[in-house]
Amino acid sequence: NSMQVQLNRRYIRGFQFALAYTLAKGYDRRVTSPYVAADEDWFWRAPTAETQLHNMTVSYSWDVRGGSRLGNNWLTGGAHDGWQLSGNTAFVSGDWAGVTFSTTDNFDFYGGGAGGRIVMTGVDPTGGDNRDPNPDGTGSYLDWKAFARPSGRLDLGNAPARFFRMPWIKNTDLSMFKNFEVGGGKRLQIRWEIYNLFNTVNWSALNLNAQFNPAGEQVNAAFGKATAARDPRIMQGAIRFTF
Repeated sequence: NSMQVQLNRRYIRGFQFALAYTLAKGYDRRVTSPYVAADEDWFWRAPTAETQLHNMTVSYSWDVRGGSRLGNNWLTGGAHDGWQLSGNTAFVSGDWAGVTFSTTDNFDFYGGGAGGRIVMTGVDPTGGDNRDPNPDGTGSYLDWKAFARPSGRLDLGNAPARFFRMPWIKNTDLSMFKNFEVGGGKRLQIRWEIYNLFNTVNWSALNLNAQFNPAGEQVNAAFGKATAARDPRIMQGAIRFTF
């Protein structure tokens, strides 16, 4: 299910923009254990993994004019007129995800069959004081206190397959163009493009495998930390001659 909203400003006085927003929810059912009854929705039913709850994108374009007003000569007109700026800015919720677990003693909870889930203690898994998942930092995107080791054989846990959202995606791309009319229907364009303009760190993957020792202590130091990020700022330029 989704709700979509669009807002557009037509091209007026060299400027136009469009805003698009989508609110989406989706659920699926997965068969992952022979030990859970078919009507146990907490186990079978979960948000669809690749559904972003919020997705807002703003795109814009501006033809910069009026440079010749600074002086009616070829220098000011050539330097200031003919610029075009265009870009888009996106704010997107992270994908839905869940947590898996392993043990240092390789305990066989399920007799070699399909497994259960981790135990959730009731603590908010995304309520920690330092949720920065930087692998070089001291934080964790997930609160370790929210999870526990199953108690023993055939303890299926109580965690849904997916129950939290990955970090937000915030990104701005910007392009700048400068057009030079060189006569005879010929045109020279200088182009500069910047992806991830503000060099925002957008984490794309986390370590979501908790590991417990026999005493029930979570011992994976990387649990809740990022393992990958989307591209940093990238810039590229081009020159185009049309004739």
